[in-house]
Amino acid sequence: MPVSIHTADWIIPITASPIKNGAVAINEGRILHVGTYKDVCERLTGMVFHHGKGAIMPALVNAHIHLELSSLKNYLDDSEGFIDWLRNLVERRSIPSPSEVKDAMILAIDRLKQTGTILIGDITNTGLSIPILTSKPIKAMVFLEVVGLKMEKAKVHWNQLLKLLTQWSKRINLPITLAAHSPYSVSKEILRQIRDWSESHDQIISIHLAESEEEVIFLMTGGGPLKDLLVDIEAFDPDFNPPGLSPVAYLAKLGFLGDKTLCVHLVHINHEDIYILKKKGVKVCICPLSNHRLKVGLPPVDKLLKADIPIALGTDSLASNEDINLFREMAYLKAEFSHIPGHEILKMGSLYGATALGMESTLGSIEPGKEAHLIFIPLEATFLSTIELEEAVIESGLKQKVKWIEK
Repeated sequence: MPVSIHTADWIIPITASPIKNGAVAINEGRILHVGTYKDVCERLTGMVFHHGKGAIMPALVNAHIHLELSSLKNYLDDSEGFIDWLRNLVERRSIPSPSEVKDAMILAIDRLKQTGTILIGDITNTGLSIPILTSKPIKAMVFLEVVGLKMEKAKVHWNQLLKLLTQWSKRINLPITLAAHSPYSVSKEILRQIRDWSESHDQIISIHLAESEEEVIFLMTGGGPLKDLLVDIEAFDPDFNPPGLSPVAYLAKLGFLGDKTLCVHLVHINHEDIYILKKKGVKVCICPLSNHRLKVGLPPVDKLLKADIPIALGTDSLASNEDINLFREMAYLKAEFSHIPGHEILKMGSLYGATALGMESTLGSIEPGKEAHLIFIPLEATFLSTIELEEAVIESGLKQKVKWIEK
Protein backbone atom coordinates (compact mmCIF):
# COMPACT_ATOMS: atom_id res chain seq x y z
CA MET A 1 0.00 0.00 0.00
CA PRO A 2 1.50 3.39 -1.00
CA VAL A 3 2.27 6.12 1.51
CA SER A 4 -0.26 8.96 1.68
CA ILE A 5 0.77 12.43 2.85
CA HIS A 6 -1.93 14.72 4.21
CA THR A 7 -1.24 18.43 4.52
CA ALA A 8 -3.10 21.35 6.09
CA ASP A 9 -2.44 24.85 7.33
CA TRP A 10 -2.06 23.33 10.78
CA ILE A 11 -1.41 19.93 12.35
CA ILE A 12 -2.39 19.54 16.01
CA PRO A 13 -0.48 16.51 17.32
CA ILE A 14 -1.83 17.00 20.91
CA THR A 15 1.45 15.80 22.46
CA ALA A 16 3.41 18.64 20.84
CA SER A 17 2.84 22.23 19.75
CA PRO A 18 0.71 22.81 16.63
CA ILE A 19 2.69 22.64 13.39
CA LYS A 20 2.14 25.37 10.82
CA ASN A 21 2.09 24.21 7.19
CA GLY A 22 2.23 20.67 8.51
CA ALA A 23 1.82 17.17 7.14
CA VAL A 24 1.13 13.64 8.32
CA ALA A 25 2.42 10.57 6.47
CA ILE A 26 0.29 7.43 6.69
CA ASN A 27 0.83 3.86 5.55
CA GLU A 28 -1.40 0.84 6.13
CA GLY A 29 -3.49 2.70 8.67
CA ARG A 30 -0.53 3.80 10.79
CA ILE A 31 1.17 7.16 11.22
CA LEU A 32 4.70 7.11 9.80
CA HIS A 33 5.77 10.69 10.42
CA VAL A 34 4.43 14.11 11.38
CA GLY A 35 6.11 17.47 10.89
CA THR A 36 6.23 20.39 8.51
CA TYR A 37 5.27 19.64 4.92
CA LYS A 38 8.86 20.22 3.85
CA ASP A 39 10.23 17.88 6.52
CA VAL A 40 7.79 15.06 5.74
CA CYS A 41 8.39 15.27 1.98
CA GLU A 42 12.16 15.19 2.49
CA ARG A 43 11.82 11.94 4.43
CA LEU A 44 9.09 10.17 2.49
CA THR A 45 7.47 10.03 -0.92
CA GLY A 46 3.83 9.30 -1.55
CA MET A 47 0.53 10.61 -2.84
CA VAL A 48 -0.11 14.07 -1.40
CA PHE A 49 -3.55 15.28 -0.30
CA HIS A 50 -3.86 19.01 0.39
CA HIS A 51 -6.69 19.78 2.81
CA GLY A 52 -6.06 23.51 2.91
CA LYS A 53 -7.40 26.05 5.40
CA GLY A 54 -7.92 24.22 8.64
CA ALA A 55 -6.34 21.80 11.08
CA ILE A 56 -5.73 18.06 11.13
CA MET A 57 -6.02 16.54 14.60
CA PRO A 58 -6.58 13.10 16.15
CA ALA A 59 -10.15 11.83 16.28
CA LEU A 60 -11.89 12.28 19.61
CA VAL A 61 -12.47 9.92 22.53
CA ASN A 62 -15.78 9.90 24.41
CA ALA A 63 -14.81 8.08 27.60
CA HIS A 64 -18.32 7.73 29.03
CA ILE A 65 -21.58 7.14 27.20
CA HIS A 66 -24.66 4.90 27.54
CA LEU A 67 -25.66 3.92 24.01
CA GLU A 68 -28.53 1.74 25.20
CA LEU A 69 -30.26 4.80 26.73
CA SER A 70 -30.28 6.70 23.43
CA SER A 71 -33.94 5.87 22.77
CA LEU A 72 -34.96 7.72 25.95
CA LYS A 73 -33.95 11.13 24.60
CA ASN A 74 -37.53 12.38 24.37
CA TYR A 75 -39.02 10.35 27.21
CA LEU A 76 -37.43 11.88 30.32
CA ASP A 77 -38.23 15.09 32.17
CA ASP A 78 -35.16 16.59 33.81
CA SER A 79 -36.69 19.91 34.83
CA GLU A 80 -36.64 19.14 38.56
CA GLY A 81 -33.08 17.87 38.76
CA PHE A 82 -31.18 14.65 39.37
CA ILE A 83 -33.52 12.70 41.67
CA ASP A 84 -36.62 13.27 39.54
CA TRP A 85 -34.62 12.44 36.41
CA LEU A 86 -33.39 9.20 38.01
CA ARG A 87 -36.94 8.30 39.04
CA ASN A 88 -38.15 8.92 35.48
CA LEU A 89 -35.32 6.80 34.11
CA VAL A 90 -36.31 3.83 36.28
CA GLU A 91 -40.01 4.21 35.48
CA ARG A 92 -39.73 4.81 31.74
CA ARG A 93 -36.72 2.79 30.66
CA SER A 94 -38.92 -0.05 29.40
CA ILE A 95 -41.16 2.20 27.26
CA PRO A 96 -39.15 2.09 23.99
CA SER A 97 -39.53 -1.13 22.03
CA PRO A 98 -36.47 -3.34 21.32
CA SER A 99 -36.41 -2.10 17.73
CA GLU A 100 -36.53 1.53 18.93
CA VAL A 101 -33.63 0.86 21.29
CA LYS A 102 -31.56 -0.73 18.51
CA ASP A 103 -32.35 1.98 15.95
CA ALA A 104 -31.51 4.73 18.45
CA MET A 105 -28.13 3.13 19.22
CA ILE A 106 -27.30 2.96 15.51
CA LEU A 107 -28.22 6.62 15.06
CA ALA A 108 -26.15 7.55 18.12
CA ILE A 109 -23.07 5.80 16.74
CA ASP A 110 -23.57 7.57 13.41
CA ARG A 111 -23.76 10.88 15.30
CA LEU A 112 -20.54 10.10 17.17
CA LYS A 113 -18.71 9.45 13.90
CA GLN A 114 -20.26 12.52 12.26
CA THR A 115 -18.84 14.71 15.04
CA GLY A 116 -15.34 13.23 14.98
CA THR A 117 -15.34 10.50 17.64
CA ILE A 118 -13.39 7.27 17.06
CA LEU A 119 -13.40 5.64 20.53
CA ILE A 120 -16.04 5.36 23.25
CA GLY A 121 -16.37 3.91 26.72
CA ASP A 122 -19.86 2.43 26.54
CA ILE A 123 -21.79 1.52 29.69
CA THR A 124 -24.41 -1.21 29.34
CA ASN A 125 -26.57 -3.13 31.80
CA THR A 126 -27.76 -5.56 29.14
CA GLY A 127 -25.04 -6.02 26.52
CA LEU A 128 -27.43 -4.89 23.76
CA SER A 129 -24.87 -2.50 22.29
CA ILE A 130 -22.20 -5.17 21.78
CA PRO A 131 -23.39 -6.75 18.50
CA ILE A 132 -24.10 -3.29 17.07
CA LEU A 133 -20.65 -2.00 17.97
CA THR A 134 -18.98 -4.97 16.30
CA SER A 135 -20.59 -4.00 12.98
CA LYS A 136 -19.96 -0.22 13.07
CA PRO A 137 -16.79 1.75 12.17
CA ILE A 138 -16.10 2.93 15.70
CA LYS A 139 -13.87 1.57 18.45
CA ALA A 140 -15.19 0.88 21.93
CA MET A 141 -14.45 -0.44 25.36
CA VAL A 142 -17.67 -1.93 26.70
CA PHE A 143 -18.38 -1.80 30.43
CA LEU A 144 -20.95 -4.34 31.64
CA GLU A 145 -22.49 -2.48 34.56
CA VAL A 146 -23.71 -4.17 37.74
CA VAL A 147 -26.63 -2.67 39.68
CA GLY A 148 -28.02 -3.81 43.04
CA LEU A 149 -27.75 -2.53 46.60
CA LYS A 150 -29.68 -5.57 47.82
CA MET A 151 -27.19 -8.41 47.85
CA GLU A 152 -29.54 -11.03 46.39
CA LYS A 153 -30.39 -8.83 43.40
CA ALA A 154 -26.78 -7.76 42.92
CA LYS A 155 -25.61 -11.39 42.90
CA VAL A 156 -28.09 -12.32 40.18
CA HIS A 157 -27.07 -9.40 37.98
CA TRP A 158 -23.38 -10.02 38.70
CA ASN A 159 -23.61 -13.64 37.59
CA GLN A 160 -25.61 -12.71 34.48
CA LEU A 161 -23.01 -10.17 33.40
CA LEU A 162 -20.07 -12.50 34.08
CA LYS A 163 -21.73 -15.10 31.86
CA LEU A 164 -22.35 -12.48 29.18
CA LEU A 165 -18.76 -11.28 29.39
CA THR A 166 -17.42 -14.81 28.96
CA GLN A 167 -19.70 -15.53 26.01
CA TRP A 168 -18.90 -12.34 24.09
CA SER A 169 -15.18 -12.33 24.87
CA LYS A 170 -14.83 -15.68 23.10
CA ARG A 171 -16.68 -14.47 19.99
CA ILE A 172 -15.46 -10.96 19.22
CA ASN A 173 -12.34 -8.81 19.24
CA LEU A 174 -13.83 -6.03 21.35
CA PRO A 175 -12.55 -5.15 24.83
CA ILE A 176 -15.25 -5.93 27.39
CA THR A 177 -14.90 -5.28 31.10
CA LEU A 178 -17.03 -4.55 34.18
CA ALA A 179 -18.45 -1.52 35.95
CA ALA A 180 -20.39 -0.79 39.11
CA HIS A 181 -23.24 1.68 38.74
CA SER A 182 -22.44 3.70 41.87
CA PRO A 183 -21.59 3.32 45.56
CA TYR A 184 -25.24 4.01 46.46
CA SER A 185 -26.69 1.35 44.15
CA VAL A 186 -24.23 -1.55 44.45
CA SER A 187 -23.55 -3.57 47.60
CA LYS A 188 -20.09 -3.36 49.11
CA GLU A 189 -19.67 -7.13 48.65
CA ILE A 190 -20.17 -6.82 44.88
CA LEU A 191 -17.93 -3.73 44.76
CA ARG A 192 -15.16 -5.84 46.29
CA GLN A 193 -15.80 -8.67 43.81
CA ILE A 194 -15.55 -6.25 40.88
CA ARG A 195 -12.29 -4.93 42.33
CA ASP A 196 -10.93 -8.46 42.72
CA TRP A 197 -11.96 -9.34 39.16
CA SER A 198 -10.19 -6.23 37.86
CA GLU A 199 -7.00 -7.09 39.71
CA SER A 200 -6.97 -10.72 38.60
CA HIS A 201 -7.71 -9.86 34.95
CA ASP A 202 -5.69 -6.60 34.85
CA GLN A 203 -8.70 -4.75 33.41
CA ILE A 204 -10.01 -1.20 33.74
CA ILE A 205 -13.29 -0.91 35.65
CA SER A 206 -15.62 2.06 35.98
CA ILE A 207 -18.12 3.64 38.37
CA HIS A 208 -20.32 6.75 38.58
CA LEU A 209 -19.01 8.62 41.60
CA ALA A 210 -19.98 11.75 43.57
CA GLU A 211 -22.39 12.87 40.86
CA SER A 212 -24.93 14.53 43.16
CA GLU A 213 -25.20 16.10 46.59
CA GLU A 214 -27.89 13.53 47.38
CA GLU A 215 -25.32 10.75 46.92
CA VAL A 216 -23.02 12.39 49.47
CA ILE A 217 -25.89 12.79 51.96
CA PHE A 218 -26.96 9.16 51.54
CA LEU A 219 -23.48 7.74 52.16
CA MET A 220 -22.82 10.11 55.05
CA THR A 221 -26.16 9.65 56.85
CA GLY A 222 -28.13 6.86 55.18
CA GLY A 223 -31.01 9.27 54.55
CA GLY A 224 -32.16 12.02 52.23
CA PRO A 225 -33.94 12.12 48.86
CA LEU A 226 -31.83 9.31 47.41
CA LYS A 227 -32.87 6.92 50.16
CA ASP A 228 -36.51 7.89 49.57
CA LEU A 229 -36.12 7.08 45.89
CA LEU A 230 -34.44 3.72 46.57
CA VAL A 231 -37.27 2.81 48.95
CA ASP A 232 -39.92 3.85 46.42
CA ILE A 233 -38.43 1.70 43.65
CA GLU A 234 -37.85 -1.21 46.07
CA ALA A 235 -34.08 -1.03 45.68
CA PHE A 236 -33.13 -0.06 49.24
CA ASP A 237 -31.46 -2.62 51.47
CA PRO A 238 -32.71 -2.23 55.07
CA ASP A 239 -29.45 -3.80 56.24
CA PHE A 240 -27.42 -1.02 54.60
CA ASN A 241 -25.22 0.81 57.08
CA PRO A 242 -24.06 4.22 55.86
CA PRO A 243 -20.27 4.41 55.94
CA GLY A 244 -20.33 8.02 57.13
CA LEU A 245 -17.74 8.87 54.49
CA SER A 246 -17.63 10.80 51.24
CA PRO A 247 -18.22 8.65 48.13
CA VAL A 248 -14.51 8.77 47.26
CA ALA A 249 -13.37 7.95 50.80
CA TYR A 250 -15.88 5.08 50.99
CA LEU A 251 -14.56 3.43 47.82
CA ALA A 252 -10.99 3.98 48.99
CA LYS A 253 -11.81 2.20 52.26
CA LEU A 254 -13.23 -0.74 50.27
CA GLY A 255 -10.04 -0.89 48.20
CA PHE A 256 -12.02 -0.20 45.02
CA LEU A 257 -9.88 2.71 43.82
CA GLY A 258 -6.67 2.22 41.87
CA ASP A 259 -4.94 2.97 38.59
CA LYS A 260 -7.38 0.65 36.79
CA THR A 261 -10.45 2.48 38.12
CA LEU A 262 -12.25 5.01 35.91
CA CYS A 263 -14.37 7.33 38.07
CA VAL A 264 -17.03 9.32 36.25
CA HIS A 265 -18.55 12.71 37.22
CA LEU A 266 -16.80 13.66 40.52
CA VAL A 267 -18.89 16.79 40.90
CA HIS A 268 -19.15 16.76 44.70
CA ILE A 269 -15.62 16.13 45.92
CA ASN A 270 -13.42 17.96 48.39
CA HIS A 271 -9.71 18.50 48.91
CA GLU A 272 -9.28 15.18 50.74
CA ASP A 273 -11.08 13.34 47.95
CA ILE A 274 -8.78 14.85 45.33
CA TYR A 275 -5.77 13.80 47.40
CA ILE A 276 -7.09 10.22 47.44
CA LEU A 277 -7.75 10.22 43.69
CA LYS A 278 -4.23 11.45 43.00
CA LYS A 279 -2.59 9.04 45.45
CA LYS A 280 -4.45 6.05 44.02
CA GLY A 281 -3.74 7.02 40.41
CA VAL A 282 -7.45 6.92 39.59
CA LYS A 283 -8.59 7.72 36.04
CA VAL A 284 -11.08 10.59 35.88
CA CYS A 285 -13.85 11.40 33.40
CA ILE A 286 -16.28 14.31 33.59
CA CYS A 287 -19.55 14.91 31.72
CA PRO A 288 -20.13 18.66 32.16
CA LEU A 289 -23.21 19.18 29.98
CA SER A 290 -25.04 16.21 31.50
CA ASN A 291 -24.20 17.56 34.97
CA HIS A 292 -25.47 20.99 33.94
CA ARG A 293 -28.72 19.63 32.55
CA LEU A 294 -29.41 17.56 35.69
CA LYS A 295 -28.61 20.57 37.90
CA VAL A 296 -25.97 18.80 39.98
CA GLY A 297 -23.25 21.42 39.42
CA LEU A 298 -19.86 21.25 37.75
CA PRO A 299 -16.79 19.24 38.76
CA PRO A 300 -13.91 21.18 40.37
CA VAL A 301 -11.93 21.15 37.13
CA ASP A 302 -9.36 23.70 38.32
CA LYS A 303 -8.57 21.73 41.47
CA LEU A 304 -8.24 18.46 39.57
CA LEU A 305 -5.86 20.05 37.06
CA LYS A 306 -3.88 21.70 39.86
CA ALA A 307 -3.43 18.23 41.36
CA ASP A 308 -2.06 17.12 37.97
CA ILE A 309 -4.91 14.68 37.40
CA PRO A 310 -5.67 14.15 33.67
CA ILE A 311 -9.36 14.69 32.91
CA ALA A 312 -11.12 12.72 30.18
CA LEU A 313 -14.42 13.86 28.71
CA GLY A 314 -17.69 12.01 28.23
CA THR A 315 -21.13 13.03 27.10
CA ASP A 316 -23.10 10.55 29.21
CA SER A 317 -26.28 9.48 27.42
CA LEU A 318 -28.92 11.12 25.28
CA ALA A 319 -31.22 10.53 28.25
CA SER A 320 -29.37 13.30 30.10
CA ASN A 321 -27.73 15.28 27.28
CA GLU A 322 -29.13 16.99 24.21
CA ASP A 323 -26.25 15.83 22.01
CA ILE A 324 -23.24 13.51 22.08
CA ASN A 325 -20.94 15.86 20.18
CA LEU A 326 -17.70 16.04 22.16
CA PHE A 327 -16.84 19.41 20.61
CA ARG A 328 -19.94 20.70 22.39
CA GLU A 329 -18.54 19.49 25.73
CA MET A 330 -15.19 21.14 25.00
CA ALA A 331 -16.83 24.42 23.98
CA TYR A 332 -18.92 24.42 27.16
CA LEU A 333 -15.84 23.79 29.31
CA LYS A 334 -14.00 26.62 27.56
CA ALA A 335 -16.92 28.97 28.21
CA GLU A 336 -17.13 28.01 31.89
CA PHE A 337 -13.36 27.90 32.49
CA SER A 338 -12.05 30.49 30.05
CA HIS A 339 -8.60 30.54 31.69
CA ILE A 340 -7.95 26.88 30.86
CA PRO A 341 -5.82 26.74 27.69
CA GLY A 342 -7.43 25.37 24.56
CA HIS A 343 -4.69 22.75 24.17
CA GLU A 344 -5.56 21.31 27.61
CA ILE A 345 -9.23 21.02 26.67
CA LEU A 346 -8.33 19.37 23.34
CA LYS A 347 -6.26 16.86 25.33
CA MET A 348 -9.32 16.11 27.46
CA GLY A 349 -11.26 15.24 24.33
CA SER A 350 -8.55 13.04 22.84
CA LEU A 351 -5.40 11.77 24.59
CA TYR A 352 -6.75 11.84 28.15
CA GLY A 353 -9.81 9.90 27.02
CA ALA A 354 -7.65 7.29 25.30
CA THR A 355 -5.55 7.06 28.48
CA ALA A 356 -8.66 6.63 30.63
CA LEU A 357 -9.63 3.64 28.47
CA GLY A 358 -6.11 2.22 28.39
CA MET A 359 -5.63 2.87 24.66
CA GLU A 360 -3.16 5.76 24.70
CA SER A 361 -0.51 3.68 22.91
CA THR A 362 -2.63 3.56 19.74
CA LEU A 363 -5.06 6.50 19.86
CA GLY A 364 -5.48 10.06 21.10
CA SER A 365 -2.58 11.88 19.43
CA ILE A 366 -0.68 12.16 16.14
CA GLU A 367 2.54 10.25 16.72
CA PRO A 368 4.51 7.72 14.65
CA GLY A 369 3.27 4.19 15.17
CA LYS A 370 -0.23 5.15 16.29
CA GLU A 371 -3.36 4.33 14.33
CA ALA A 372 -4.20 7.00 11.77
CA HIS A 373 -7.70 8.01 12.88
CA LEU A 374 -7.57 11.68 11.98
CA ILE A 375 -10.08 14.46 11.39
CA PHE A 376 -9.88 17.79 9.56
CA ILE A 377 -11.47 20.90 11.07
CA PRO A 378 -12.13 23.75 8.58
CA LEU A 379 -10.93 27.19 9.70
CA GLU A 380 -11.59 30.53 8.07
CA ALA A 381 -9.26 32.93 9.87
CA THR A 382 -5.49 33.33 9.87
CA PHE A 383 -4.09 32.90 13.37
CA LEU A 384 -1.36 34.92 14.99
CA SER A 385 -0.92 32.46 17.88
CA THR A 386 -1.46 28.79 18.63
CA ILE A 387 -3.68 29.84 21.55
CA GLU A 388 -6.11 31.46 19.11
CA LEU A 389 -5.82 28.44 16.83
CA GLU A 390 -6.72 25.83 19.46
CA GLU A 391 -9.70 27.82 20.69
CA ALA A 392 -10.88 28.29 17.09
CA VAL A 393 -10.60 24.54 16.45
CA ILE A 394 -12.95 23.84 19.36
CA GLU A 395 -15.45 26.43 18.10
CA SER A 396 -15.23 25.33 14.47
CA GLY A 397 -15.52 21.65 15.40
CA LEU A 398 -18.80 22.51 17.09
CA LYS A 399 -20.24 24.61 14.26
CA GLN A 400 -18.83 23.12 11.06
CA LYS A 401 -18.79 19.71 9.45
CA VAL A 402 -15.93 17.50 10.58
CA LYS A 403 -14.11 15.74 7.75
CA TRP A 404 -12.48 12.35 8.25
CA ILE A 405 -9.03 11.85 6.73
CA GLU A 406 -9.05 8.77 4.51
CA LYS A 407 -6.26 6.39 5.45
